[in-house]
Order: sequence, then C-alpha cells, then structure tokens
Amino acid sequence: MGRYPFRALLPKYFDAIAPYRAKSTLANEKRILRRISLIVDPEESLPDGYACAPRKIREPEVSRFIEKMKELRLKPSTQKKYLQYLDNFLVWCGNPIIGKMRQLRHVNFPNEVEDEIVCLSNGDLDALVSAAYDIGGWNGSICKLMVSIYPSTGLRPSELRTLRLGDVDFVNSEIRVSCPKGENVYGKHRTVPILEHIRPAIEEFLGAREEYLVSHGVNEYEALVPYCTSRGTTRYYTQAEWAKVKALLEEKSMVQFKLKDFRSTFCQQSIDKGAKLSSVSKIMGHSNSATTEKFYGRIKDKAACDDIQRAWKEAQAQQSVTKCVVPSN
Repeated sequence: MGRYPFRALLPKYFDAIAPYRAKSTLANEKRILRRISLIVDPEESLPDGYACAPRKIREPEVSRFIEKMKELRLKPSTQKKYLQYLDNFLVWCGNPIIGKMRQLRHVNFPNEVEDEIVCLSNGDLDALVSAAYDIGGWNGSICKLMVSIYPSTGLRPSELRTLRLGDVDFVNSEIRVSCPKGENVYGKHRTVPILEHIRPAIEEFLGAREEYLVSHGVNEYEALVPYCTSRGTTRYYTQAEWAKVKALLEEKSMVQFKLKDFRSTFCQQSIDKGAKLSSVSKIMGHSNSATTEKFYGRIKDKAACDDIQRAWKEAQAQQSVTKCVVPSN
C-alpha cells in the first residue's frame, strides 16, 4: 500500500460514498480528507510506533490528531468537523476507534462553538451598492447583481453562482433555485421572490450578459452568470473565481464581509419588517422553522447586548442628573 496507506485508500472511499453525496458536498469532503491525510500521513519521517494505516489507528493516534489540530489553531467547529470526517473514513475501513473513545468519555473531544452571525448595516449595504457601480466591465455587472439579489432573496453564495438563465421567471416574479445545498440528497428545489425593487437590476444585468456573450462570440449559454475562458469555452464560475469577484467588491467598498452575510441580513430584515417566520424559513431553504428561529436568535444576540448597554447607560445618566439636582430650601 506504500508509505502513505491512509492517503492510498482515499480514492476507493470517495468512489464508495459518491452515490450518497451531492457533487459539491463530495468535493468538499475530498478536500478536507486530503488535508487530514497530511496530518495523519505527514511528509516527514513518522515517529516510532506511529500507526498511519487506517485499520491500525488507535487512541494515541487519534489523541495526537486532536492535539495537532489545536496546534494549527483550527476553530473548534472545524476541529469537530474534521474529526467527524475522519471517523466516517475509519469506520468505512472497519475501525470504529473514535466511536469507542466517545463512549469511554476520557478524552476531551472538541466542542463546536457557534460562529457569530453577521448582519450588514444599511450603511454597509449602501457602500457596497455604490462600489459595485464604480467597478467597470463584466466584473462590475456581477457585483451589481450580487448586491441586488443576495440581500433580497436569502440565496446561499453557491446558489446564485449556479443559477440557470431559465431559473429567472419575470412572469411570476420568482427565481427557481435549481442547485440548492444538498442537491439530490436532502436539499429541495425552492423558489424565492423577485422583489419589485431588484427587478430593474436583474434586467440591467441580463443586458450586460448578452453583450458579454456576444463579445466572446457565444450565442447563448445556460448559466445565468457565464464565464467565458481565454480558450474559447464557456462554463459556470468556480467557487474560487466567484470569490475573486467578491474580493473586488470588498476592496472597492472597504467593507469587510462574507457573501453569507447577505443571507443573514435578508433573514433579519424580513422578520423585522413583519414577515412570518414560516415564510422566511421556506424562502431560505431551512428544513423547518426551528432552524430559522435559532438562526435569527443568534443574529439578535448583538442587538440584545446593545439594548442592555443602552438601558444601563440611560439609567446611569439619569442617576447622575438626579444627584446633581440641589434640593430647594
């Protein structure tokens, strides 16, 4: 099996799980497990007694793996995810060591700490829109589409990138999400509304799209946002290419953000404007309203802290005023 038995078994494992994973999920799992393999099968010489063969991995190796993740300063949520991927692979290899260690409960496994959910302020949104219109060319057209659709639909970053032209339905004022998260596994196709205020932006983008395709000698292509390569081919944007366009917007606007921040912003603003929780849940593609409620509750944590700060400051200010009042004789 060679010097790196862990790595050697990965291709067979990927073939085995492929029928049960969405394409994007499988690609992500491959990327993570290959990174895990560099920790389990390091390039440098292995220490004495180090069992890198999957079937021979025991508690010392798992403990060493956990410590290595801490040394790399991976977030607790990432550590937990990596450990789950490793467990799945080892179980497939016939080695349930991680499950046994969990039952014994004498090893401190990483606990997930929920990441802060960020919402963009109206000032941030205005700055992003302004910057998008300052960016020229095709990248500028994509940026304008991003700042229009993302905060008004709740689409996930990949869902806009993988939309098809035919998914946009102006007649019924809706967009069909043809490639949802977990497609063909647990994800369901859904529709999101085209709100009246973003319709002009989408129409403007479609005009720029037509000019872009014509300039590259392409009659038509199925992607809403096509990418024409220097080799004369046309395809969808990759995640990395999409991130580069986002980086242009971030640099021009001087607003640091993640594309998923638009999604939380949509959730917050929709509920704050009076939309029903069940409706927001359906549009966002959550499995149930409880997921949306938990999601929204995490968004409101900062607002709650700000409100407490405000209340205490007002109370202290009032106390100061009271103390300064001199009693009349």
